[in-house]
Amino acid sequence: MGKEEELIEAVMKVAEDDSPRVKKGVDKLLENIFDKGMLPKDALGIQDNDTEALYAQAYQMYNMGKYQDARAVFASLTLIDQLDPRFLFGHAACSHMLEEYQSAADVYMQQAVISPEDPIPYYHAADCYLKLKDPFSATVALKLVVKRSGDDPKFATIKERSEMTVKNLEKELEPEDLGTPEEIEKPKEEKTS
Repeated sequence: MGKEEELIEAVMKVAEDDSPRVKKGVDKLLENIFDKGMLPKDALGIQDNDTEALYAQAYQMYNMGKYQDARAVFASLTLIDQLDPRFLFGHAACSHMLEEYQSAADVYMQQAVISPEDPIPYYHAADCYLKLKDPFSATVALKLVVKRSGDDPKFATIKERSEMTVKNLEKELEPEDLGTPEEIEKPKEEKTS
């Protein structure tokens, strides 16, 4: 179930109350989110300091090793503000620590989309793919780490580690499985032309 469906389902549970006032409020909420493009947190009137307090609580739970609880809070935060990469990263990191590698990789990849300059999500996704024994996906993610790291000195270490890991992984893969980051990021129709 996608985030939109989860949100609609949660709102519809509230709407089960037959009160016309509740139904009107639910309709207005859905209109603000889907027709006007508001973030759920804005449509619900949730203030930034409220999301920051929840984030701090989830971060503290994570640091205490309460990954299941922290993930629930991070997941809630991503439902109300899916554009804050910290919430996605927290959610992914909790899944990673719980050894739910496919889920973690999926959420790291979501974060990579909204953080187009950051190589870190791809780096962690690659680790998940390695744990899932998927060297091809790990190689793709690591090549994207190298590309996004560029010449930025703060990413020099992960760039170097990624390059070394790619070299080792390429020994396991068939030659036709290999590609450059540019080929990987191009839409399929561009590759054939």
